Amino acid sequence: MAFATGNQTRLISGPFALSSHATQVAASSSFATLERTPMTSTAPGFILGKESHTLTVTSMMDSDTTAGGYWASVKGAFEAGTLLPVSVAPVGFDAGNSILLAEAYTAMLGIGSDVDSAVDVPITYAVTGDAAYGQSLVNHAAVTATTTGSAIDGAAASTNGGIAHLHVTAASGTTPTCDVTIEHSVNGSTSWATLATFAQVTTAVASQRVTVAAGTSVRRYLRAVITLTGSGLSYTVAVAFARS
Repeated sequence: MAFATGNQTRLISGPFALSSHATQVAASSSFATLERTPMTSTAPGFILGKESHTLTVTSMMDSDTTAGGYWASVKGAFEAGTLLPVSVAPVGFDAGNSILLAEAYTAMLGIGSDVDSAVDVPITYAVTGDAAYGQSLVNHAAVTATTTGSAIDGAAASTNGGIAHLHVTAASGTTPTCDVTIEHSVNGSTSWATLATFAQVTTAVASQRVTVAAGTSVRRYLRAVITLTGSGLSYTVAVAFARS
């Protein structure tokens, strides 16, 4: 049995990869428990109520305040109050790995400093709506040509839709376009069909969250298809899907 170490964890918030500055990531999910014990019972009974999620990050402060730098990115997300897809990869974004897909606001951004320590930046996210563990469909890495990802085995088909995340953390090229779809298959080799489609990305970094409607059948195998046009292309892309 190989245990995971913290330096394998990766975090992407919207179009920004935060892992190179983060020192700690803590995510948890819980249900409210509502007591429903009748007077005739001698043991307590409970039902599950609302599900909630928490996500906090501790990161390092650097001196780069330029546009696109770390501080500018996290401060900009906080000030804009934008709802962003956030993906947490406990052991990295290699295809097939477990990924937490959340949608969240940057609800708190702080600075922690004392004379004997480096400056920390604590971040608290307000997770909104559904959050679920799914699978990475491609490694978070530069893509320079049209690519079809490997078939990722979801162990079984499902029948209640899901959520998909796309993060494009770098983009360059001459008149570039990047179109990403998620396909599914019964056997992982034939009869691939489109399950989710993201809006086209051009020259700017981007992130998207797509919901596959409840009641939609999702076949056992998934893959990402990344279609690029233009010249001198390089898109750094992460794609993940979680079944509902």
